[in-house]
Amino acid sequence: MVKGKTKRKLVIILSVFLLALLVILIIIYHINRLYFLPVEQQSAVYYEEGWNMKFPTDMEVVYTTHGELGFQGDGIRYCVFRCNDGTDDFFKDFNKDKSNGFEEEFRSLTIGTDGSENDTALAINVPDKYLPDWTDNYIWKKKEYHGQFDSLYMVFNQKTSQLFVLENSI
Repeated sequence: MVKGKTKRKLVIILSVFLLALLVILIIIYHINRLYFLPVEQQSAVYYEEGWNMKFPTDMEVVYTTHGELGFQGDGIRYCVFRCNDGTDDFFKDFNKDKSNGFEEEFRSLTIGTDGSENDTALAINVPDKYLPDWTDNYIWKKKEYHGQFDSLYMVFNQKTSQLFVLENSI
C-alpha cells in the first residue's frame, strides 16, 4: 500500500516537472521568435517599436541585412525602404543641410573606414547599390538613446524616394 502511494506521488511530481519544462521551452521559443526575427521579416514595425516612432505606412523593403547580433539584440541592422506617398509628415523634422560628420559615421558602420580597425570590424559591408548616393539631394536624421550607445541613422534620397535606415545598438 505504501509503495502505491509513493509511485503515484512520483508520477505526479514527474508529470508536473515535464509540464513545467514544456511551458519553459514554449516561452523561450516565442521570445526567440519575437526578438530575433530573420532578416527577411524585418520591416518598419521593428524600428517603430524599438524607437517609439511612426514610419510611413506605404513603404516596401528593398534590402535588409545585419551584422553579428548579440544575445540582447545589440549590433548593427540596416534596411532600405522605397517610400511612396504620404511621407511629408514623417520627414518634416529631418535635417535638410548635408553633414560630412553624419556621412562619415554612416559610412563607417556600413562599409568601414581605413582610419580605424574598430570601425572596419563593426562594418556590415553593404553593397554599393544599397548605400545612399551622397552626391544626390538627401535629408537626414539621427536619433540616440542611452547616451550614444544606441543610434538610429536615417537618410532619405529625394531623387529615388528611398529611405536608408541604420541602427547601431551597443
